[in-house]
Amino acid sequence: MDLEISKSNFSQNKINRNHFFDFITGIFIVQIIIMHCFSFWGSYSWFELLNTISTIYLPWFFFKSGYYYKDQNISTTITSLSKKLLIPYLVWLLIGLCVYILINGNSFSAIQNLIEKDLATIFLCGFSQANGPIWFLLSLFTSSLLSHIILKAKYNSLLWILLLIIGYYLSSTNIVLILGLNNIFICSSFYILGVKSRIIKINKLKIKSIVIFILIFIYTFIFIISHSFVHLRKNELLYGSYFSFVILNSIGLITLLLFSEIFPNISLYPINFIGRHSMIYFCAHWPLIFIVEHSLRLMHLDLHAYRLLSIIFIFLLCTVLIKPIEKIAYITRAIKKNKHNPL
Repeated sequence: MDLEISKSNFSQNKINRNHFFDFITGIFIVQIIIMHCFSFWGSYSWFELLNTISTIYLPWFFFKSGYYYKDQNISTTITSLSKKLLIPYLVWLLIGLCVYILINGNSFSAIQNLIEKDLATIFLCGFSQANGPIWFLLSLFTSSLLSHIILKAKYNSLLWILLLIIGYYLSSTNIVLILGLNNIFICSSFYILGVKSRIIKINKLKIKSIVIFILIFIYTFIFIISHSFVHLRKNELLYGSYFSFVILNSIGLITLLLFSEIFPNISLYPINFIGRHSMIYFCAHWPLIFIVEHSLRLMHLDLHAYRLLSIIFIFLLCTVLIKPIEKIAYITRAIKKNKHNPL
């Protein structure tokens, strides 16, 4: 059969690294870092258009983590996820807080106020001003844990649908869960999609190409008639339809997965390098933005004029930091024995 259920395909992926995954991950990390830099220093209209069209950059990481799902008992899962995500979350949070205090804390009372305010923000919504993107690690931890529990249930497909219903309900109400857990339901749905999608294999290239073409057509059609965007951290619908956003991104994720089977060895060194070391780029760039911005202010330079050079400099700094940081296993959340980089 051309379309069949197969677990051997996934086993092969575990042995042979899929460079397409690194390539896509690298592209999305670049997009995220540039987006964060532009939020400080001003953006370009073409980049705003790109972000409007491409909303898949965060769902991809949950999907990818689900694709590498391992069926383990809950205690082993909690231990593993804590080492890979929770401890790095706390470490990078502390690093960001130290940088934030050094730049903004000009007195003991100011430092105390910064710490209290940031801790309150973290407790209420899982977001830290000291290291903004770090919420993602906490969300990936909670959604991965919830997904592991659901996948062990007998009727997990029904629970998968229930996740989306709960997520939609929370997005349409004023209910706010602590630690930013409002997003756990939609994030878990993308994680479980990654788990479910890995068992489908299309053998013939011609059939696979036709399926990709159909998916792109459907994606374009939905994008035109019901383009939607959900702020994933807040689980907040900004415009369009909540379910259109989920369907649109799900189609996009499956399409990327099929492309990865056609072009598993695609490689553009700088992008794939960033994809392989995505954890460090993702966690380190926000504190570096603070440092670069503060340095430009001290030198009385125009932040807007030097934004492109600043972005390049931040990428270079992240690259330089890779080797020394990777020597500390808990910061990278991946010990040497672990070949998979969940980010």
